[in-house]
Amino acid sequence: MDAAQADNLSYIYIDSNEAIAEVCEKMQHADAVAIDIECDSLYHYYEKVCLLQLSFSGVNYLIDTLCGIGVGQVLDVLSRQKIIVHCGDYDFRMLRKCYGFLPRGEVFDSWIAARLLGFERVSLSDLVRTMLDVDLPKSSQKSDWSRRPLSDKQIEYAVRDTCYLEQLAGKLSDTLEAKGRSQWNEQGVQEMLQRASFTEEQENNNPDKVWRIKGLNKLSTRQLEYVRQLWFWRDILARKMDRPHFKVMSNSMIIDIAIWASKHHHHSKPVTAIKGVRMPKTLNGKRLESFTRALNRGHKTADAKLPPRRLPVDNSDYDENYALLDVEPYQKACCQVAEKLGIEPPILVTRAQWYKILIEMPGDIDEILQKAEILPWKYEYIKEMLNMVESGS
Repeated sequence: MDAAQADNLSYIYIDSNEAIAEVCEKMQHADAVAIDIECDSLYHYYEKVCLLQLSFSGVNYLIDTLCGIGVGQVLDVLSRQKIIVHCGDYDFRMLRKCYGFLPRGEVFDSWIAARLLGFERVSLSDLVRTMLDVDLPKSSQKSDWSRRPLSDKQIEYAVRDTCYLEQLAGKLSDTLEAKGRSQWNEQGVQEMLQRASFTEEQENNNPDKVWRIKGLNKLSTRQLEYVRQLWFWRDILARKMDRPHFKVMSNSMIIDIAIWASKHHHHSKPVTAIKGVRMPKTLNGKRLESFTRALNRGHKTADAKLPPRRLPVDNSDYDENYALLDVEPYQKACCQVAEKLGIEPPILVTRAQWYKILIEMPGDIDEILQKAEILPWKYEYIKEMLNMVESGS
């Protein structure tokens, strides 16, 4: 356990089980623990937690999760503490995915709190600058956290990600309390934690949906089939290379190739160049051969087996009668109420939620809002919006 200095910010680097035990002992007595993680999803297919940052009782800890130490011991103690985090959705998803971790104690999320207080800029750097008059470094945000040793810039960035969180949370919590919005924040955090607890199977339970990248709306069914074949070809190659998808072939490149292939690709010879489409430099040899086979599969797929331009209607999430509903008056009422509260309208209710609400009416409004997965603190405001539309105000 080495104590060191990063731009006058002290930290302790944890890379041994002896040091882990000491951290656990001290953390048990902390009032709150600020946390953050650094991962390597920009560099690897199999993303993982590479660094766990903790700040409590005025001390900052950097726990090296890649050196084989007992991170589970720390997380077991952490799960029972009050946790402070900024935009914790991804952090908790990754901690659950890699270690099965979910918090059992209180959680305060400064990102959720800032949105509920109407801050226009809610990134950690913006909030720390606005509320604490401190500028945070950004230079290591996209660096490869799986490489060792960490650079001085990476360490400074990591330490600063948690060292101000408790102070920031205190100011935001006081403001929430003063505005009577503490319960809003608590319910928002619980919603976030529920999302983070979803398993990977729950998140990807539709095999025909996983390959549907952005930008497919204007493609033909044959072009969609090329996209599908290329997406799965890329996924297999990315797994073998342990590289993220975009470093094998970008989504925009897949779409461009699919459009080209639907017009020009009618043979099985390897495609060495596609006019008007920039190809990856690493696409050669066996990779080029497998790429060509993927194109051929797209070309040979029978018309009857081409993917639909739109996914079949999922009645649990969408109703064809939505097309008959005019949500604009309700959207307008939402904007008016949100303006009075000083928050963004989608925080109150989204367009998709309006459809779910209106398709169930008339009926018991509390039951309808619960079915639409509306947080309880929003009920009175949505009822106000419904009354506004009904009265024409």
